[in-house]
Amino acid sequence: MRKLFIFLIFIPNLIIGQNVHNQIEEISDYDSVSIFNNIQILEEFRTEEMRVRFLSLSNLPGSAGFDNGEVTENLFISISEFDELPNQKLYVIKNLYGLKIEKIEKSNENPFVIISYIENGKKENLNIEISMKEIKLN
Repeated sequence: MRKLFIFLIFIPNLIIGQNVHNQIEEISDYDSVSIFNNIQILEEFRTEEMRVRFLSLSNLPGSAGFDNGEVTENLFISISEFDELPNQKLYVIKNLYGLKIEKIEKSNENPFVIISYIENGKKENLNIEISMKEIKLN
């Protein structure tokens, strides 16, 4: 009886698993392919209420304005609750040169992150306070 029960549980998986090859589809949209091939996860952390990811996507060569082809980056901040139908948000800070995440502080009710970037040859810091409701730049 036990063997029959185990067999009945695995039969649907075997049948469904055989159809996977028929479901493979190539994505040819240039923007989608470019994003998925070039985006980088810089940091990811969780609090009791949400998951936060910092992702970087490089702009075109030379976007930093130098002859050597250096690039700026767009910093994406994705936030998601833990739920079956989670509240999710996505923010972007565009055209940052020399982007670096300096510090992550999760002990507060609203975590904050300090990033640095180069502007006019000078290192600048940006404090980002994160909540599910909004992101505040200080």
